[in-house]
Order: sequence, then C-alpha cells, then structure tokens
Amino acid sequence: MLAVASEYKVTDGPSASESVVRGFANEVAVMTLLPYARQAVSDMSTRVFGKPIFMLTIDRGEVGFDLDEQPK
Repeated sequence: MLAVASEYKVTDGPSASESVVRGFANEVAVMTLLPYARQAVSDMSTRVFGKPIFMLTIDRGEVGFDLDEQPK
C-alpha cells in the first residue's frame, strides 16, 4: 500500500478561498508529492519483484482537482 500526503497551512494573512486552495493543489501540491510516490513505487516493486517498476512521468496539469467542483 502506498500513501503520500502533504499539509499546508496559511499562517499569515487572510484565509484562502476554496478555488485558491484547489488552484494551489493543482499547481504546486500535486507536483511536490509525485517524486515521493514515484520513489515509493520503485522501492516497493524492487523489494517484491527484485527489480523496480517505474511510474511514467506525469506532466503538470494531468493530475489535479476540478476547479469548478463544489464542496459537499
């Protein structure tokens, strides 16, 4: 099982709107997590299969949150 997470906190200034948070997640947060996920997949597959499985490169914008989606 693989789980990666990051936590960001606004410590100074006004609170960010939902659309700003989603935009930040799409532009910054997702891309900072991918190298860790890629390394974890490689490490785990090497331990299990004896050789690494490499994740394909994911271009900026391919993975993200829908900016128009309303929170439930």
